[in-house]
Amino acid sequence: MSETATTARPSLDFGEALRKYSIVLILLAFVIVVSIITEGRFLQTQNLLNVVVQVAPIGIIGLGMMAAIITKGIDLSVGSTVALCAIVSASLAQVPGPSAFFPNLPSLPIALAVVAGLAMGTLVGAVVGSLIAVFRIPPFVATLGMMTAARGFANIYNDGRPISNTAPKFNELGEGVMPILLLAFVAIVMWLVLNRTRFGRHVYAIGGNEMAAKVSGISVPKTQFKIYALIGLLAGLAGVILTARTGSGSPTLGNMLELDVITATVIGGTSFNGGIGTVWGVIDHWCDQQRPEPDERLGVLADGRQGRHHRDRDHHRRTQEQIAASQCEMGLPPGSGGSPIVMRHARDAKCGSGTRRQVRSSATA
Repeated sequence: MSETATTARPSLDFGEALRKYSIVLILLAFVIVVSIITEGRFLQTQNLLNVVVQVAPIGIIGLGMMAAIITKGIDLSVGSTVALCAIVSASLAQVPGPSAFFPNLPSLPIALAVVAGLAMGTLVGAVVGSLIAVFRIPPFVATLGMMTAARGFANIYNDGRPISNTAPKFNELGEGVMPILLLAFVAIVMWLVLNRTRFGRHVYAIGGNEMAAKVSGISVPKTQFKIYALIGLLAGLAGVILTARTGSGSPTLGNMLELDVITATVIGGTSFNGGIGTVWGVIDHWCDQQRPEPDERLGVLADGRQGRHHRDRDHHRRTQEQIAASQCEMGLPPGSGGSPIVMRHARDAKCGSGTRRQVRSSATA
């Protein structure tokens, strides 16, 4: 008599499924209601294209904000930075004339206006990064102060008045699919930076355990400075796009934009606890249900199986092994704090009490 092998099918946990798919369900309900109210006009191709173009600046800044939140930081100054960069780039992209901001200047290359906006954003981000990395001011306090300062400089630049009449060629940067292409380009670059570079590994390591990252030789201040300079650069790009899209730069542009950016970043799966965040989550935050639990995101399931996000595991492995080894060498308790993968590597390092006693005795000798 032959036995038939049966495969146990996992039971569906309605509560768990509802938790994972809640964002999608809310989004679908909203789309259905709006489509009914607008008699289907909401789902037209041109309207959907307009929606994506409108949120492109939020996505661009959110990719930088993700790096800050991964390291348990935040940047509240991005909205004011957008306004300052927008008004600076608009002043250089104006059509020449007696009413222009620089009436005696000839028609300047469009690239100069773009570079000026990016440079201004990078400068603001560098100042914020210096306050955080050098003077050890908490990110919340430093960026809150810069939020007021940058908005003030934007108002002083042209006495609180907007700068309009930008060149048509400059306005092409905010028309059509150009904002979407720029968003896609920034997303690809950020994915490569966070997943294929030493800087990206340092970002996740600092978010997982800052003390252990310092012990392993990672320069935390240097990494923090780079993160906030990067956020400023992306805020400058967003300011250029918004200026080109509206045809003017205003000191009120980007008001409360930081809340939209933080919301998109956090809903996309970036944890305020640090060490967790993905580029795809920021771009398409309503796909949160497709993301694994935090242990999986680090490449280790609770039962020891390999997680779906094995690329994140490979991305963190080398840095986390260095952290675990350094903890043993310095006499720290193996796996003291940090992400689950740090603790696992610390246990695997087999750093016995004898080694720690030897380190302590040599230190006190």
